[in-house]
Amino acid sequence: MNDIKNFEVFWNTIADKTRLNANGYRVLVDMALYGYCTTQKQFLERRCWKQSSVSNTFKRLYDEKFLICKLEGRKIIYELNEELFEDKRKENKSVVIDIQTFSNVWNIIIEKTELSANSYRVLIDILLYGATSQKDLWERRGWKIAGVSATFRKLYDMNLLLLHEEDGKKIYSANIDFIINEKKEE
Repeated sequence: MNDIKNFEVFWNTIADKTRLNANGYRVLVDMALYGYCTTQKQFLERRCWKQSSVSNTFKRLYDEKFLICKLEGRKIIYELNEELFEDKRKENKSVVIDIQTFSNVWNIIIEKTELSANSYRVLIDILLYGATSQKDLWERRGWKIAGVSATFRKLYDMNLLLLHEEDGKKIYSANIDFIINEKKEE
């Protein structure tokens, strides 16, 4: 995908799907971002995950109708359900990141297996829309405050978020430089 706006429409379709786990978000975002169809084996080779994780995740995404599959020869090919790209946003927010920077960050955070589904939801939202307070995010998304608060704390402790105060409010932003440079140092 070469358009952050199309990705943002997709993100708004799946961001509030609480039935998705972290691996579900990881697979869907990766497939949407890079626009590929895949077999489970090809995905395994691309991302080096455990086979059981890939198999369980693809089955669940298919069962929930996030993925559709077709048979080509003897291979089952999975692709994103096109309905995920229909624009059903309640509000249009400005996107503050370009597709290349988002892609660079994504290629690092997708491998962070310690991140929960809520961690991916919060971090991707902040990457797309920029700095926010916990309250602004949970009010805008309608998420539970306790989950958002714990997630912000975890992401901040992992150095994935930066914190500053503005008019007495704690404002968090994505620590993009740290994320990108962290991978280079390894």
